Amino acid sequence: MLDQVSEFLDHLETLTQQHVPQGYSAPLVGGSSGRPRFSITEEQLRFLIEYNFSTRQMAEILCVSRRTVKRRLRWRIVIHGGIDGYSRLVVFLKASSNNRSDTVFQSFVEAIGQYGLPSRVRCDNGGENNAVCLFMNVFRGFTRGSALRGRSTHNQRIERLWRDVWCGISNTYYALFMLLESEGKIDSTNEMHLWALHYVYIPRINRDLQLFIHQWNHHKLKTERYMSPHQLFIRGCLSQLTRNQTGIRGILGADEEPVADVNIPPASEEVTPQAFHTIFHWPESVEVPANHFNIQAGVMGQLVQQVNPLGGRHDDLGTDLLEQVINFLGNIPQPI
Repeated sequence: MLDQVSEFLDHLETLTQQHVPQGYSAPLVGGSSGRPRFSITEEQLRFLIEYNFSTRQMAEILCVSRRTVKRRLRWRIVIHGGIDGYSRLVVFLKASSNNRSDTVFQSFVEAIGQYGLPSRVRCDNGGENNAVCLFMNVFRGFTRGSALRGRSTHNQRIERLWRDVWCGISNTYYALFMLLESEGKIDSTNEMHLWALHYVYIPRINRDLQLFIHQWNHHKLKTERYMSPHQLFIRGCLSQLTRNQTGIRGILGADEEPVADVNIPPASEEVTPQAFHTIFHWPESVEVPANHFNIQAGVMGQLVQQVNPLGGRHDDLGTDLLEQVINFLGNIPQPI
């Protein structure tokens, strides 16, 4: 799934930002298939970051969407999340090294196992949400609004959550990675350094995210008579228990079969209706560039035995582990 739809949405968002003439815009380069891509070099982004331009300002300067800028930035670590719109219960937060739809879907499935299948989901138009939306439409039905998509500003719960995640976790790692770069300990243009950074810090970020989820879901909300999101979720479920609503049945596991009235045409048909073409033919895309540094299985086993990414002293924030991993990788014999 993914690339053309995501880039088309980027293009539409870009057009809405171009209200005044610009002196420069990122050039488009064509490929063998699909629509042209914006050509934005890492040097351009480094230059703008060095002068403390915000993501919005960089997008305006380059005449592209903010999402186009974000997905080209730096350490290739993304955090995906889900939150219950009624109770504010965080159902998942997970950091990974890619922005693929199957990665988001895996977190969604794990959340279903813990909290049940929702009646509807709301998400933005990013391609990383395509697999979740497809699943909801197939399971719950295409014509009932099972997957509501729109601008991220329409999803206030998750937008507020991102602010709290930034204040509680993300900004700490951002400052740490910036410090490591300024001291010359990592180079974000070096694939080996990025691989080592992911090996050490993605598990640590996920550990902190799990702690954040626990604290968030059990903190008291003044506007809800000092009940926690977890308590609100339970109370909401119990209050709707006898109303036979779709979401409650999903939580109780009472409807584990998809809707039976979805008229999906057979694969052998030559003509595919436009509605189904839109749903089922998303091109695959990886918005976060893949790391091209490879390590053999035997060497990986040695590294796992030597360096536990969740180990080390608590006060060094994993910097000694990162140095060990970089030194280990640098001493791997390279093929001639």
